[in-house]
Amino acid sequence: QAIDIYNGLKKDFPDDYAIYQDLGIAYGYVGDISQSIENLERAISLHPTPVAYFNLAVAMKKAGKLEEASRYIKLYLENSEGEREENISRAQAELQNLEKILKKD
Repeated sequence: QAIDIYNGLKKDFPDDYAIYQDLGIAYGYVGDISQSIENLERAISLHPTPVAYFNLAVAMKKAGKLEEASRYIKLYLENSEGEREENISRAQAELQNLEKILKKD
């Protein structure tokens, strides 16, 4: 239901990054990773936020795009002002894990 509402808002407010960000997160929750990625990338193109970077990293990892996931976690960490310390620590740990996996490949 939230996805339908956000898709309607997207038509009315095509340049509102928050709508795309929230829609991307909603698609991630229901498992539609391609739509999640598409909307989060649009949100970032309009106005990058730590929330969008982090959620896009999660979606990229779910899609098996580990290099992209790593890139977006790095962007999250570079732009994490105002984020909770526990989220930053979790992102740092995830980045280390991704880098280990990528080195093996």
